[in-house]
Amino acid sequence: MEIKDIRQFMAWYAAGPSTYPKRKAIFEERKAHMEAEIAHINRALDMLKFKCWYYVQAIAEVYLRQYVARLLLPRLDIIFIPTTPHASLFFFTAAPAAPSRQSGFSHTGSARPAA
Repeated sequence: MEIKDIRQFMAWYAAGPSTYPKRKAIFEERKAHMEAEIAHINRALDMLKFKCWYYVQAIAEVYLRQYVARLLLPRLDIIFIPTTPHASLFFFTAAPAAPSRQSGFSHTGSARPAA
């Protein structure tokens, strides 16, 4: 509350109970102002919470990409063959650890008849 509002309130206080409605109006006005300020702060807090969540996800994605690049990709010999501008096909040229004759595909990605 500003000084002038406090002075006005004190004058009404000194005037007695007949000024209760005026004093109540001052507090209702302050309450409305405070509720609007709280709503504004809550919107800002919600945005900060979203940004924190976003960066947790982004950091997790970076770590996942680094994990895949560091641990998985060096173990595979992958050839990238684009088939269309929007699709791609990967062929694994390294032999799998335990090749299955029932899969229908060799380790180079070419089709072969099932045994």
